[in-house]
Formats: sequence, C-alpha cells, structure tokens
Amino acid sequence: MPNNQGFLTGTGGAASAYTVGASDVGAGVLAQQMHPMYFDSATNTWKTVNTNDRLPVAIAGSVTIGSATPTTGNLLVGRDADGLARAINVDATGKIVISNPSTGGSSGGLTDTQLRATPVPVSVSGVATAANQTTGNTSLASIDTKLGGTLTVSTGGLTDTQLRASAISTTVSNFPATQAVSATALPLPTGAATSTAQTATNTLLTSLDGKVSTKTINSVVAINTTTALTGTGAGSTNVTVASGGTAVQVASNPTTQFATLQNSNASTGTLYYGYSSSVTATTGLELKLGELVNLPVDNTNRLWLYSTAGSIAKIGWV
Repeated sequence: MPNNQGFLTGTGGAASAYTVGASDVGAGVLAQQMHPMYFDSATNTWKTVNTNDRLPVAIAGSVTIGSATPTTGNLLVGRDADGLARAINVDATGKIVISNPSTGGSSGGLTDTQLRATPVPVSVSGVATAANQTTGNTSLASIDTKLGGTLTVSTGGLTDTQLRASAISTTVSNFPATQAVSATALPLPTGAATSTAQTATNTLLTSLDGKVSTKTINSVVAINTTTALTGTGAGSTNVTVASGGTAVQVASNPTTQFATLQNSNASTGTLYYGYSSSVTATTGLELKLGELVNLPVDNTNRLWLYSTAGSIAKIGWV
C-alpha cells in the first residue's frame, strides 16, 4: 500500500484529512504502521503505547511468568538477563514493591516509626560498665590512701649482701667453652690493689733504685772485706752534723763485730751516711728520725755523715 494513504470518515463518503502511514519493510514492500492504544481512565483519554506510556496489564488471580508467581493484581512485566519475562510487583499507586525472597517482606528497611515502636536489643561484649568503673575507682582510692606518705625508691641497685643472699641460676648454652665477658667497670674487693697506688710504688722503687746503686758502690769501695775485724771493746758516742755543710767523718773506734748508727729523735731532719767524704743527700743512704742500722765495719771512722737540716747521729760499736 502507498504511504500516507487517505481514508474516508464514513460520513457522506467524504475524504478525511487523516492518512494511514506505512513503513518500508524491504524490497519495495510497505507495511501499514499500527500503534496499539489504551484508554487511561485516570485522565479519561486514549494514549498510544510507546516507551513513555507503557501498556498497563491488569491480572486477576495468579499468573506464572518466568519463574515468578505474582500474588497481587497490580503488576508490570519486565525481562531478566536471560530475556525471560518477569512479573514486577507494584502497589496501588504504581510504585514497584521490592520483596525479600527469604522472608517475603520488604527489603527497604524499617521506617523511623517502626524503629521507635519497639526498642531494638543490641548485644555488645567487652564494653565498659558502671559496675566495673565503680570497682576500679574503689581500687584506685585504696592505692591512693596507701601512697599518702613518702615513697622511698632505691636507685642504687642490689647490694653485695643482697646479691649473695640467694644463688642466681644462669644457663650457658655453649658451656664449657670460654665465655666472653664485657664490662666497663667492675667493683674491687676491699683492700684490693689499685693502679694509682701501683704507680706511686713504682715511682718510689725507681727513686730507690738510683740511690741504692750509687750507695752500694760507695760501700764496696770503702769497705775492705778481706781485712779481719779487730777491736778493743764496746762503746758509743754522739756526732753532731751541721745543716748543709760538708760530710763529717766519725772518730776512730775499732770494732770486733759491727757498729750501730742511729738518727736521733732530737734531730731536725734526715741523716745521710756513706763510706767516703763525697757523701751527700743524693748519694748517701737515708735514716729518718729514730731509724738505726747495723754496719759490719772494723772501725767507726769508715763512716761519713751528712745532713741538710741538722742531725744528731748516735753511734755504738762492739
């Protein structure tokens, strides 16, 4: 049929201003265009079914479409992902009703009125409670009263007595291998030697070493060890040695055994002695106040005395 074909209105056989449309379906063939319509009772008008105005379908009773079974008379029909027709449930106002398949109820959640109608029980474990807080406050109050005085805190660590009171168990994984020990400082036992005292001792020994070597040479030169000791008897005398003068020789007193030399407590300073006239504070042997020495000489005149502060030498012989 041609496109836009005119038609009669049916009144007097007169032609109508309206035409019937046709669409080319291929190979020069035209097909008449037809649009389904429905009467909208709400607006009391006829409406053409299109993408904006869908054809309403009223179903009474139950109808199975796809796998869904409608239970209401207000339905729309749609398609699922597989292209199957599915019933879409709507309410009386045309709104889609979404149901929970497992409960049959609405999945839209509770309304504010529904939530406030009945208290919703909530169970939570491990939260703070007023009872626990009261217990904690009671314990804190008890501790506070006990700490009301002065709290003494020891910062010195354990004492030696405390450490030795009980044995300390120590496990060594590679025993009996030699164990490495690292310590910045270790406590010394009572009376232990110290490096400071050793240094002082070494200084004194060095000083004595120089003096003894010189004075020993003097005594070896002065004493004739091959001469037999002879004498006439025992005796004693005092010799005054002036301060800072020259060496003083003791008077001759033969001995049969030895002579005893002492620096009197009445002396002012140290007494030095030797076996030659060159004895000085540097080369002489020292006698502090009250000190004495026995000397194997055959005569007291082998002794020479020297003092830097003035001394009284007591000499005895047998």
